[in-house]
Amino acid sequence: MTSATTSPDADLEDARARYVDALSRSSMRDAVRLVAGLAGTGVPLDRIVGQVLAPAQVEVGRMWELGRWSVAQEHTATGITEVALQTAVLSAGVRMPDDGQPSMVLACADGEWHSLSARMAADVLRAEGVDVTYVGASLPSDSLGDFLAVQAPTALGLSCSTAMTLVGARETVFEAHAVGVPVIVAGSAFGSHGSRAEAIGADAWVADPVAAAAVLRAWTAGPPAAFRAAVVPDTDEWETLVVAPTDWVDDVMLRLNQRRPRLHSQSRALEGRLRKEVAYLLRCASGVQLTRDEGMLEEYTVWLRGVMTARKVPVDLVDDLYAGAVEALADRAPQASAMLDRARALLHSG
Repeated sequence: MTSATTSPDADLEDARARYVDALSRSSMRDAVRLVAGLAGTGVPLDRIVGQVLAPAQVEVGRMWELGRWSVAQEHTATGITEVALQTAVLSAGVRMPDDGQPSMVLACADGEWHSLSARMAADVLRAEGVDVTYVGASLPSDSLGDFLAVQAPTALGLSCSTAMTLVGARETVFEAHAVGVPVIVAGSAFGSHGSRAEAIGADAWVADPVAAAAVLRAWTAGPPAAFRAAVVPDTDEWETLVVAPTDWVDDVMLRLNQRRPRLHSQSRALEGRLRKEVAYLLRCASGVQLTRDEGMLEEYTVWLRGVMTARKVPVDLVDDLYAGAVEALADRAPQASAMLDRARALLHSG
């Protein structure tokens, strides 16, 4: 019971801290008991998810970024939260929606493997009375289009957590519109407002599942009169960049090794990690050209600097990586090259 001097939000803030502590100890028992206790005292599912589980997962990611948690700890924490989520659903007594309620097919964009937030959204939406069919991570857009044609939901819900998946999300929106299904998008890849969502042609952007349920109810009464059209970039670079051509990545790595001739012999693991980052950089640049939002690349650069610094990788090495990408793309993708050159300055700021 909440005391006269303690607010419900403060109680949930304390619960979140205790839940994160349970995750830090890899204690499924303590985490599940805590969540079951919250649900048992009548805390609504959307608040358990929105104020405990979801922010705890953000903290899990932050601890990995800072190098304080290993990949194994991060994966274990995610597995615990998956069980805790289902415990909350069962303890809260969430029922399947009745006939006639709005329906949604909920998916992660092609290439998006971070699926836990979408699963959380699916359960909260069901608690809000929405008939949700969750189809999982990284679903190819053409397969999803075929599925939507059969299911004919009120809307498609599309989750993206990384900027590299926005081009795939654009293709998914196109497939949904082709079979007459409007699209609601959510996730950290879209930032804190709807401009990136508009760029890929999505019909609505929401900050949380409760807001999505409200949009669905409105669309049940009156669906969108016309679908949005996606932005058409003023360059053909973006279509190639999202593929991250192997020879382009090879060229960047060759230039990096010219600057760091001992890199290959010193750490093949690090070289492999940097090669992956080159591919991510190219895809991120493609997303920037699609959304016309260079902040995406800036955010990624700051994130990469933090991750590498936490792992004792010199910032100068990452700077050399960016420099190699700037040079390698100068003739092939000049706009992307210029963007990367501007983002490179953030490696040494702050």
